[in-house]
Amino acid sequence: MKIGLESGNQAVLDTMQKGIDLEEASAVLETLRKAGIATYVYLLFGTPPESLGEARATRDFIVRHHDKIGFLNVAIFNLPVYGPDTMKLETKMFYEGDLSLYVDFEHLRGWNRKQVRQFLDKEFRRHPAIAPILRRDPPVFTSNHAPFFCGHFP
Repeated sequence: MKIGLESGNQAVLDTMQKGIDLEEASAVLETLRKAGIATYVYLLFGTPPESLGEARATRDFIVRHHDKIGFLNVAIFNLPVYGPDTMKLETKMFYEGDLSLYVDFEHLRGWNRKQVRQFLDKEFRRHPAIAPILRRDPPVFTSNHAPFFCGHFP
């Protein structure tokens, strides 16, 4: 089952108005595990309300629930060109002639894309409870193909 958790920090989820309660998310993950249903959890790092501390809270949430998560999709936030946050943030194109639907932005809390990538590479992906989950991710296929890679889910 695909679950768009986005963050393991309640304040970030509330600021983004995601409608996700982390206590409920914990109960859902446990219930799905008991039912033998593998989960593909989506995370989003580098959002405007997030900083390194909140990113670490997300890491810690995943660590606490590692035995209930089959797969992870770890993404870095892209700011939509015409999104509501573009009026609040200093934005710039990713590169000259960029025709994408997203813009780069100066993070209000100094949490830029380079720092997000460093955190993901050094603290998140290498964590001993998280690394095995990431190794299970289908190498070429999408999350739609994950059930073919489940085997027996605990």
